Amino acid sequence: MKAESLSEAYLELITALKRDKLPKDIDDIIAELMDADESAFNISPGIFIPHLRMKSEKDIQLSIGLSLKGIKGRAVKKKLHLFFLELAPAKETDNHIYFLAETARLIERVSIKNLLNDVATANQLYNKLMELYHSPGEK
Repeated sequence: MKAESLSEAYLELITALKRDKLPKDIDDIIAELMDADESAFNISPGIFIPHLRMKSEKDIQLSIGLSLKGIKGRAVKKKLHLFFLELAPAKETDNHIYFLAETARLIERVSIKNLLNDVATANQLYNKLMELYHSPGEK
């Protein structure tokens, strides 16, 4: 990711998520993410899972980003490196909870230090996360 601030990171993640058409409410989404309790998104040092359930969403969407330099959060002490942004329909409770649970399981296997050393491209990040996801218990 090229972002240097949390709001820039959100914009970059949302833009990647909605490549074919940006939502009209992109500024509202960023504002809602910025206003949210940041501690709820910070599951593990350096890893951030911002998530929203919204009326305007029809499907669950996920965007993953890696900041090699790290991004300073407002309430988080360590710089944030790995982002999992999830936007879900307001009525989509079960799959939303399932996403958060599966992401938490994956995070247990992620070493930010190793990830920053091993990954240089979006494709490498995706492949490494899939490798970790399908290899329970390994870092």
